[in-house]
Amino acid sequence: MEKIKYPWDWRVLLLGAGGFVIAFTIAIISNPSHPQIREFITIFAIFLLFVITNFTFGTYGLLDKKAKTITRTDYLFYTKRIKIADIKFINYRPTWIMGGLARSLYIIDDKENVIEFPNVGWYEPILANIVNDLKKLNPRIELDESAEELVKKYERHS
Repeated sequence: MEKIKYPWDWRVLLLGAGGFVIAFTIAIISNPSHPQIREFITIFAIFLLFVITNFTFGTYGLLDKKAKTITRTDYLFYTKRIKIADIKFINYRPTWIMGGLARSLYIIDDKENVIEFPNVGWYEPILANIVNDLKKLNPRIELDESAEELVKKYERHS
């Protein structure tokens, strides 16, 4: 296989869409005779459709073995791409200052371009697969201690 796609986890999509639907339902039930209810319903429905479409088809990682690149696409069109041969480091560190559970995988090239894969949308087994796939194509990539632990954790479970 020349291309490996790393999509967002569908459970995150379901949780997000479910939250929007609940908020939408509460807003309609709480004030159904409001003069702008039709405009609200239309705008909210368009926004919900965009969110579902974006996270179903528009947010993903792509490893292209033929072109030798790793890419992350967001919002259907925004793309960040790094050549695998240029990758120097992969770090797996907390995303937020206080966060320990919310972590992101940072792929950094020699020009300090960064592609980030947060573990909110890409769960740890997928992140471990990304690291393994990249290390197979470029064994010179350096991993920080957390990234090495991530890979070891899911090698045992595979």
